[in-house]
Amino acid sequence: MLGAETVSLLCSLLEAEEPVITGYAVELHPMAAASLIEHGLLVPAGYDDVIGVETDGQEELVSVFPIDDGSALGYLDRYAGFVAVPPERLLRRRVDVSEAFRYLAVLLDVPRSHTPAEIVEGLCWDLGSARFAERPQRHSVWFARRLWDAATRKSVQTMLERRPHIRPRLILTSSTSSAGEFVVPPDTLTISVLDALKSPSGKFRFMLRALLPVGGA
Repeated sequence: MLGAETVSLLCSLLEAEEPVITGYAVELHPMAAASLIEHGLLVPAGYDDVIGVETDGQEELVSVFPIDDGSALGYLDRYAGFVAVPPERLLRRRVDVSEAFRYLAVLLDVPRSHTPAEIVEGLCWDLGSARFAERPQRHSVWFARRLWDAATRKSVQTMLERRPHIRPRLILTSSTSSAGEFVVPPDTLTISVLDALKSPSGKFRFMLRALLPVGGA
């Protein structure tokens, strides 16, 4: 299971318009980023054209460019001249959303045969149905990101109205705050992934305990 620091980095990336992390940012979060890479949640997505370097005791971003013969990439240092940079330090990585959903599906005990369905393009997905609180019935589980954005909240709310469910529904989110009123049906619970990790059990499938009495078993 991913640690809290790793999940926090993953959620922060999912909250960006484009869930991408630069090589420079990877260096700022070495352990968390390494864990995401190891689990296949961060995949290569091109190269940066800037890098963080220390100049006169202060760190700054400098432009990276190829050497004349194209054999290396680097930056120009006022004292050392051209300094080559290993390609891996410039590699950008993107969150593999599909792999992230597979990870959540394991925690939620969602049938592997289910393929997450996009509900709001790039923002909200139906992860399938999961059992909670040791009850036999399965409940609908959605995942949404960027719920602090008013337009996103409105889009998700519209889809909730269009797709009612006979049992309580859980919306997992990478957002830590909806930054305003996120109005959902009374039988729907929204919880951040980070808050779910704080539960005594540490397992997502217990997160619906508080919701079940509202909509019944």
